[in-house]
Amino acid sequence: MTFGQYIAVARAELRLTQAGLAALLDVDKQSVSNWECERNAPWNSVQARIYATLKQHGAPVLPRADAVSPASVETAQAGAPPCSRPSINKRILKC
Repeated sequence: MTFGQYIAVARAELRLTQAGLAALLDVDKQSVSNWECERNAPWNSVQARIYATLKQHGAPVLPRADAVSPASVETAQAGAPPCSRPSINKRILKC
């Protein structure tokens, strides 16, 4: 599971919209969309806020550190096409 997939799944389980999560994190909706679609990755300080906010609102257990693929950050930074992942649920992601 990539970090973007985790955000999308946790947000969906909490029944939050991208705009709703963005408001909780004090970022814009486009940032949440970009993270979920792996167009870019949040800064480490923002990742910590994301984890804390999702946990505070009852998100599912965080994946192990080795379960979040570091390749997701590299892929996003390399300019890979957005939402090129074959398995992530397109009902959750609105890329």
